[in-house]
Amino acid sequence: MSAPRRPDARPDERSDEPAPDQAAEQAADQDRSGGPLPAGLPPGMLEALYARPSRARTALVVVPLLAGLGVAAYVGSTLLWPGDDEPSASSGTGSDAATDAVTCWDGEEKTDERSCALPTGRDGLRHVFPSFDPDRLDCRDELAANPQYQRPAMWTCDVSIAGPVQITYSQVNGAKAARRYFDQLHGVESNADRSSSGVRRERWRASRLKSGPDEGRWGGSFLLRGAPYAVTVVAQRRPDVGRALDRRVSVRPLDELRLAAPEADPSGEG
Repeated sequence: MSAPRRPDARPDERSDEPAPDQAAEQAADQDRSGGPLPAGLPPGMLEALYARPSRARTALVVVPLLAGLGVAAYVGSTLLWPGDDEPSASSGTGSDAATDAVTCWDGEEKTDERSCALPTGRDGLRHVFPSFDPDRLDCRDELAANPQYQRPAMWTCDVSIAGPVQITYSQVNGAKAARRYFDQLHGVESNADRSSSGVRRERWRASRLKSGPDEGRWGGSFLLRGAPYAVTVVAQRRPDVGRALDRRVSVRPLDELRLAAPEADPSGEG
């Protein structure tokens, strides 16, 4: 009977050599770190530290973070910009609407200046020409004395400068027809100029009148540019025509024609 074989190693003996798989992992970790592994670091741990996180793991971290930021932004916006339950500072109210309304030359209330009609009739002429005072005894309604005239309004007032002068205030039907009439009346063409207050106008210089009841006397006219109103002066002396047109006739600025006068205007002598 043969003797029993001695075992190669005791059960409690452990080999100092690493297993093949373990040796391979240590070699791979050493290649990644560029040097020997730190003492006590289990094999494969360095590979786990250098490994990229998976897409699923990234989503689990990023999605909750974005959701939290969205909730924070919404709460902040509601604190800074509350809802439409309360009217904003720019929203119109009844008092604001009343403030925006304008008063037209005839006393009517409108939402804006463009809604006001142009001045017309006797009162309209008085508004356009503050120097015109129809209540004076030396002013007369030309349409009442001459019904053949086709102008909407036409008044003549007598004044005196160096001699007797007549100033006629008119509302005309249109600029084209008025130019044609004044060209024939004065026999000269108009020139563009401005009044002493800066109102633009077309002016016919003093000349001997070529037609009408005052034929042969000196006369001059101007037509407002951009508004259907005109003035004609007739005098015995030529210098009186220019003096009356420039000094005796006052015109309201065109951008104020449709609106009520800010304050009472003193009437001129015309």
